[in-house]
Amino acid sequence: MDSLSLLTDLLNLYSPTDHTAEAVNSLVEQMRAAGFAASVDGAGNAVGR
Repeated sequence: MDSLSLLTDLLNLYSPTDHTAEAVNSLVEQMRAAGFAASVDGAGNAVGR
């Protein structure tokens, strides 16, 4: 997925403060699809390596 498509997909998700799980999970899936080891940390952040 190119950068613009990724950004557009994330911006189209409903993710107000304290309700970002859908966006975080989507980003984790995109990172995994790109070959990264990705997960959600204890604070709810997407982390990719």
